[in-house]
Amino acid sequence: MLRHVWLLLALLLMRPRVLPAEAPIDTDGDGIRDVHERVLGTDPRFPERLQVVLEDGPEPAERRRAGYDPSKDIVKIEFGHVAEDRYFWRATFVAPPHLKDTVFHLYVDADADPATGRKSAESAPHRGTDFMLSVIGGRGRSTQYDAEGHVRPGPPVSVVVEGKSLLVSADINLKRDDRGVRYSLYVLCHTLTSAGPPPMADSTRRRLVVGIPVTNRSKILRLSDYRENHGVIETYGVHRLQRIERDPQNIVIPHDRLETDGFRVDHRTVRRWPHLRREKPDARAWTAAPKSGRFHIGFMMYDDANEERIGIF
Repeated sequence: MLRHVWLLLALLLMRPRVLPAEAPIDTDGDGIRDVHERVLGTDPRFPERLQVVLEDGPEPAERRRAGYDPSKDIVKIEFGHVAEDRYFWRATFVAPPHLKDTVFHLYVDADADPATGRKSAESAPHRGTDFMLSVIGGRGRSTQYDAEGHVRPGPPVSVVVEGKSLLVSADINLKRDDRGVRYSLYVLCHTLTSAGPPPMADSTRRRLVVGIPVTNRSKILRLSDYRENHGVIETYGVHRLQRIERDPQNIVIPHDRLETDGFRVDHRTVRRWPHLRREKPDARAWTAAPKSGRFHIGFMMYDDANEERIGIF
């Protein structure tokens, strides 16, 4: 998704005004914002039916040691089937998770058979793991283990923070029976450290998850699935954008004069132009028209030259 916005050229406004903050849109009323559903690959038209599969509860006060961090204290894990091979977990903590210093692992034994998958001691709760879905320093990643325990890269992991919850989705094959989805799960969360034991760590017991209903919906495209422009009518090279900027009929609003929510000005940029850096998925930028009149919406944007997924919806 586009990460850098350079400047705004003009707005469609009848008179000067500042746009009010809008309430987050949740079309299906399942408590997950539409903008987050597009990241996770859940369908904002249909509510997700999650079931509590692990309850850990807050750490008792008498067991909290130095370094206790409520943002890594697991309260419960919810789970549901989204569509086809896509599944969704919601981990709720005592306090909103701080992803930059957090390591979070979902150890998924997809066939509920500890004899296949990751090889560990018989008493280890992650023995038999087929997929390790991780969020490390804010980035989703995964590891897959074959039946003999050999390691290979796993599928993409989509991650969103909403309130006190960490939302995770991935496309993996989980065992099913006549009651629904059936697999085993163990969860670990701890502080991200470069060396030594983490000051805060919390984990759940290993749990056999059974009877999770299977939907008959089809998967939708996630934002990370887009590898071409979508919803973009036309694009221009830098020289064309510079001519548009210099045209006296256009009103140029520099990036650092915009009202923003979820963006910050990057003063230490290594880009070709100063820009705003997006800090959250549903970030917005707006401004008031500098004079009365009727304007057409226009904007300039650019992105990294490496592989990007761009969409305007």
